[in-house]
Amino acid sequence: MSAEQRAQGRGWVRIPASRTEQHATAGAAAPYGPPAPAAPDPSAIYLSLLKRWREAGRTLPGHPDEEWERLISQPYWPGR
Repeated sequence: MSAEQRAQGRGWVRIPASRTEQHATAGAAAPYGPPAPAAPDPSAIYLSLLKRWREAGRTLPGHPDEEWERLISQPYWPGR
């Protein structure tokens, strides 16, 4: 039995020393639980958010904002 196996038997967890070592062991199954679920696609989250904002009548990134255009087209000091 190796020293690492004895240490894990005592409840110790070995922390990888470098990023290279972390990436090398990332493919191996974790001995202490199920793998973490995959992260959702960021573009799907963004598209869902745009859909909700459009349905609520909110301003969307990359689209003209009619209210802002109306506000900046007026004179700075109305009535002067």
